[in-house]
Amino acid sequence: MTASALERPFEHIVDLYTRSEDLVSGVAGYLASALISGGAAIVVATETHRVAFADELWLHGVDVDAARKDSQLIELDAADTLASISPHGSLDGSAFRTVIGGLIDGIGADHRPVHVYGEMVALLWDEGQLSAALDLEVCWNELAHQAQFSLYCSYPQHLVDGEDHAADHAAMCALHSEVRGIPSPSDFPPPEWTSTTRTFEAATSAPASARQFVRESLREHADLSTLHDAELVVSELVTNVICHAGSRAVVTVSIGRTSTRLEVQDNDRRLPALTTAPHDATGGRGMMIVSALAERWGHHHTPDGKTVWAELRLPS
Repeated sequence: MTASALERPFEHIVDLYTRSEDLVSGVAGYLASALISGGAAIVVATETHRVAFADELWLHGVDVDAARKDSQLIELDAADTLASISPHGSLDGSAFRTVIGGLIDGIGADHRPVHVYGEMVALLWDEGQLSAALDLEVCWNELAHQAQFSLYCSYPQHLVDGEDHAADHAAMCALHSEVRGIPSPSDFPPPEWTSTTRTFEAATSAPASARQFVRESLREHADLSTLHDAELVVSELVTNVICHAGSRAVVTVSIGRTSTRLEVQDNDRRLPALTTAPHDATGGRGMMIVSALAERWGHHHTPDGKTVWAELRLPS
């Protein structure tokens, strides 16, 4: 793992929300984290959401009018933008790279962080164009190989519910680095995977004990590099529980044919977030490390707290 991978992994969040208020709060915090630090933000949303985000940004201390004037904040209509990247009635990858890629290149020309929020995929899903929505998610991920930005998108939970959508729902979640909202199919390991669970009390020894548990569970399935990464991931997750939740940590190791999943459950409903810590800080990089090491990670609420999970690839 290189230093650059740790410092600036591609962040692609999906929020499967049930209440608009929760979406507005999450998106505004995400946009504000870039704007307040001197970065830039692009919003591709419905008018209702654009107004709500702007109102919430003011509460975060962002001078929205000044950010707009300085082209630090760019707001676009989701339907109009979707039409511009679908000139012939269907998604055009070249048009997407020209319109969206050009916008990101322009606003991030001075290498400042760029946070993008988009809900064009939700419009496609709502119209029954599930394959097009997944194709658009892929376009975003491919663009991340050419431009530096992070992305937050969302779907109303009711759109993706139901057995008829289960496969597409799982495919959609798999295209993201973080899944927010209520549990989705990707929040759980497949039933054919084998799982082992152990509980660690809230003590300073918990991270080390959890590392030992993971080492014992994966010793016959992983090489030394994967073992090291898995131990580091579970150590960061359990440390977060001890430092922030102050509760016991329930750790589950699930093993599949090509991947392993590490889950840590606690009694705190506050969700983790990627944050950038100052260079001289001694902590605050836990979820950045998890995001850099894991193929995918996410979290969901439980009746009395939350579960944070991360998947790592096993050697073939």
